[in-house]
Parts: sequence; C-alpha cells; structure tokens
Amino acid sequence: TAVVFGFFVVRLFERNLRNDVIQYGYGQTVAFREICREVHQDYIVWVTNHGEEKPFFHLTRVGQEHAARLKRVLAAEPRINAAVVYVSRAPVRDPSDAVVWTGEERPLVYTRPAGVERVDLAGADPSIVYWFGTYNGEPALFFRAPLAGSGDSLNAVVQAVFSSKDIQAETNSLVWKVVAVGAALSVLGLLISLLLARAVTLPIHALVGDLDAIAKGDLDHEPVVQSRDEIGLLARAMARMTRALREKRDQDRHLERINADLSLAQEVVANLLPKKRVSLPGYDIDLAYRCAREIGGDYYDFIPIDNEHLALVVADVSGKGIAASMILATTRTLLRMMAPLNLSPADVLSKVNYHLHRDVKRGMFVTAVYGLLNVRTRQFRVASAGHNAMLVWRGRKKTIEALRPQGMALGFDRGPGFDRYVREMEIQLEPGDRVVLYTDGVVEAMNARKEEWGMETFEKFAVAYADRPSAEFVNDLLMELDRHKGDAEQHDDITVVTMRIL
Repeated sequence: TAVVFGFFVVRLFERNLRNDVIQYGYGQTVAFREICREVHQDYIVWVTNHGEEKPFFHLTRVGQEHAARLKRVLAAEPRINAAVVYVSRAPVRDPSDAVVWTGEERPLVYTRPAGVERVDLAGADPSIVYWFGTYNGEPALFFRAPLAGSGDSLNAVVQAVFSSKDIQAETNSLVWKVVAVGAALSVLGLLISLLLARAVTLPIHALVGDLDAIAKGDLDHEPVVQSRDEIGLLARAMARMTRALREKRDQDRHLERINADLSLAQEVVANLLPKKRVSLPGYDIDLAYRCAREIGGDYYDFIPIDNEHLALVVADVSGKGIAASMILATTRTLLRMMAPLNLSPADVLSKVNYHLHRDVKRGMFVTAVYGLLNVRTRQFRVASAGHNAMLVWRGRKKTIEALRPQGMALGFDRGPGFDRYVREMEIQLEPGDRVVLYTDGVVEAMNARKEEWGMETFEKFAVAYADRPSAEFVNDLLMELDRHKGDAEQHDDITVVTMRIL
C-alpha cells in the first residue's frame, strides 16, 4: 500500500516539478528575449549599413558588448545550456538562413520540432512555445520566442535550452526513496505481522497444549493463558470445565467407593439371609423379600433349635443403608448365638436386647417377631419386640386374627425394662391354618396419592388367599402391592414369611 501510494506521490511530484521547470524556463526566456531584441535591432542596423553579418560580434564594439552581456547572462543561469538567435532576411515560415549568435561554439541547427506546447499560465505570451527533447545526449527543455514578425513573416527568433535532467534525477531519487520506504514498511509490516501472529498463535498453542493435557486425563492441569481477549475467555471457560470435570471425577470416585461399599454390604446382607426355602413335612412355608434401596433393613431367618423345634424370625431395623446392615448383621449373629437349645422366645429376645443395646447408637432400634414352632405338636410359641401383629388364619373356623404379643423394640432399653415388658404367646395350630409374619413395608405400601395399602386390606387379602399354596400367596401379595403402588416409588422394604399347615 505504501509503495502504490508512493508512486502516486512520485507522479504528482514529477508533474509539479515539470510545471516548476516550465514556469522557470518561460520566465527566463521572456527576460532573455528582451536582451536579444536589442541585439537583433543593432544587428539589423549593422547589416543594413554594411551588408555583412559576422563582423558585428567580432569587430564592432557594440557587438562585442552584446556578446559579453549574453555570456554573462548564460553564466549566471547554470540551468541554461545554450541560447541561439536565428535571423532570416526573407520572411519564411521557418527562419533558418543564419545563426546570428549562439552561446556555444557549435551553432544549433534550426529545426521545427513536433508536439510543441504553449505555456499554460495566466497572461502568458501565446507566441512562446516549448517542448522536451535532448541536448548533448541529456534531457532538455526547449523554449522558442519570436523577436521579429510572426507566422509566415517570422524572421527572427530566440531559442533557449534548459536542462531538465534534474526532473528525472529528482524523480528517480524520489522513486528510490519510495521503494526504500516501501521496503522498510514491508519489512516492518512483516515483523509486526510475525509479532502479532506470534501473539495470537502462542496462546492458541498453549491452549492446545492445555486441551491435550486435559484430553489425556490430567484434570489437575490448570490453563496457562491469562490474557483478557477471546483466547483468555476460552481458557477461563476451559478452566471452569476442567474444575467441573475434576469435581465430577472426584464425585465419581467417591460414588465408586460408596458403590463398592454398598456392593460389599449387599453381599454381606445377602449372605445373612437364608438361601434355601425351608421344607418340612406337613408344612408349606414360603417367603417374599424385596428391598426398597440398595441395602435393605429387613431380616428374616429360619433357625433350627433342636430335632423338634424351628425358629421363624422376621425383623426390621430402623433406617436404611450400611448402618442398618451392620445392625442387621449384629442382630442376626446374636439371634443365632442365643437361639439354639433355648425354647423360650422371650428369653432369646431378652438376651439379644442386652447385647444389642451396647452396639446401637441412640435413635436406632430393631423390631422383631420370633416364633418357635414344634414341628411335631404344631405348637407355635411367639414373642414380639415391638413388631407388627402377625396374622393367623383359622381354617376350620374360617376366621383371621391379628395377634401381637406384648414387647418393646430391641435396643431401646438395656434389659430390666425390656424383660418386664416382653411376653410370650402360645398358639396351637391345626391343619388348614396359616401364619403370616411380615414387616411394615407391606401394610404401609403407598401409591402416588400417599394412600397406604392398610391392615384391613391385608387381612381381606389373607382371607381370600388363605387356602392357596404359600408360593402363590406371596407372589399374588406382591402383585397386589405393585398394583396399589402403581408408578410410585417403593419407600420401604417388604418381607413376608408365611406358613400353612397341611
């Protein structure tokens, strides 16, 4: 851009310089013509009187004075290369008969140039013309002004030759300056471009390096770009993204540890529960167990006491999660330690409570129903630790009873209060009877409108399905609970153990 603009400046400068030279040449030519008119008049007088031309400048005092005067003018103006006076005795279009005087030893031959122009100045003499040509092999500006006559009667003219090589020299000098400035600006522009490109690309390269580090999994990497431009804005956005990813990674790791703990707890709880259904001649026993969350707080068990007795246990630990599973595991261990060879359900629960009270924190407790079945006599002795009432269907009478022996939850009291409050209940079972032990997740199952299934509905179901096989009983019970719950979330664990006398 600088070079192109510079060439326009050069052209303008050259044109102005030419105009200045033309104005200068015109002024000098006008002044020089006045001197030459005096010379021409004295010359005409001499030729008229003597009929000779040449001796005027060489022999006469007036001619020599004119010659010296003209030479002084030429010497005073170094830009005038030559001056010539042409005279013709006969009026012709181009007076070329004689050279009266010249500032050089070799006279200039009069020629009629092509492409002459008139000076474009206000008040300029239109008879004075100029043209550009060469003089002694150098560029020159020629001016011609009439001394006597005009047109076809023109018989005397003065011609001055001015050097115009300064125009070309100064123009060339200016061109080289423009080229030099353009080259300098180009180099400067290149350097500035490189610096700007580096200023732009370095943050981008740094940002790419940051992205590469993050892509390789280094979420602790912090972007190094700190500028306030768009790259800096992108870097800060990437930093926020990295922090979010790092937090998400830490959360995922924490969640993985929790899931690992939950998986381990699930495995522990699963190993605590019986893996096989109990098969006793004359009895149809089955169960259903469904967790509301990853780890449930319900517990059921079948514990052989001796050759004639089997203990059926259903318990519910307050709370959920790992803490509940630990309490559940402790309760199960204590029950299996205290139950063998002990034919008193109340005494078993009392001993379990004594040891469990020291291990549970305040606010946690376990409700349980513990039934001891004499498989030979069908006597069923039951003790409850604040658990839900069990259902007993009497097949012969076609009646159902909700029985709950007196007792308080395990873990509330160290022992004396629990021992005074807990009581046993003995039931004589007959063929056709059914016993249903369960947790509160059955009767408290809620739908989307927060409506519980309820004890009354449960009793009606037990009556309707009392004569069904125990497997059908528990499966249909789960279906009824699902139908009532609908799309609502299961909010509590569900455990059902049922025994039908054959």
